[in-house]
Amino acid sequence: MPSEKILQFFNIITEGCKPQTKRVRFSHLSSFLNFMKNNLNLNFQNPCELPMLRKLFRPTVTVRWNIIEKETVDEIIFRTTNVRNRLILELMARVRMRIGEVLKFRLMISQVY
Repeated sequence: MPSEKILQFFNIITEGCKPQTKRVRFSHLSSFLNFMKNNLNLNFQNPCELPMLRKLFRPTVTVRWNIIEKETVDEIIFRTTNVRNRLILELMARVRMRIGEVLKFRLMISQVY
């Protein structure tokens, strides 16, 4: 029964929200109930810990990117013959600029009198 009330409560406070917002709010409520249980010595089970609710609000699987080793990146940069492309790769690898930032980069020439 408590899980049904928690679910009704969540449907009310997250109506029209994105799924990520729903997951964050569920996590906050679960953390709050765990805090109360641990610090106030209450003898109750956290209703957010029920498998049905945990499955309903479980976080999405994140995509993990493969990271290229530094030696491989150095070899790619040093084998590039075009100066423009080499500069782009150097900025991306050494300064950690994204490609959009590199392409927006403009050379500012100030005239010294």
